[in-house]
Amino acid sequence: MKNLNIEELEHARVCVLQNAQSLYKEALLLESHGFYARAYTLAHICNEELSKLPMLVGIAMDVANGESIDWKVFNKRISSHIKKIDFMHVENYLNSEIRSDDSDLRDFQNGLTSTSQLNTHKNNSLYAGVVDNKFTQPNHLFDQTKVRELLVKLTERLGYYESVESQTVGKIAQAKSSLNLRKIAKKTFNKQR
Repeated sequence: MKNLNIEELEHARVCVLQNAQSLYKEALLLESHGFYARAYTLAHICNEELSKLPMLVGIAMDVANGESIDWKVFNKRISSHIKKIDFMHVENYLNSEIRSDDSDLRDFQNGLTSTSQLNTHKNNSLYAGVVDNKFTQPNHLFDQTKVRELLVKLTERLGYYESVESQTVGKIAQAKSSLNLRKIAKKTFNKQR
């Protein structure tokens, strides 16, 4: 992957959000016509696509801060299904209520352990294969209830990103306090490693 400048990263954010919106609309269309397995596939991929947005913002902030970027590592991160699913769990945790009994942390840890299963569900929504020791096809594994459950969560997540992106896209270079906060956070995190 070539080095990207801030303008290219800002453009990438627009492309990613527009692609996620298209995936979402297509998932709704498939669900409304009873194609539940493929609706699940597109809804899941839409979630993965949305996970790229904070990754792009973070790397754009690093570029704005003049940091050295390992573009090969970044490309692997935004291309990896597992990394994008893991990021959904991180996002869920960061948006969750902090609970005194640490159940929020346990929920996060349980989410991370489900990453492989979620990736398997996505694959099962696409390909005929062995599931629970029986050869089956996707349309036997996904029903309207399962797809609607995912679409409800996705509707909220997509709405959040549409709102945030409409207010912040094209403004990374001007976000001085956020850029400084990212520098501090990265220094703190790197010291703890």
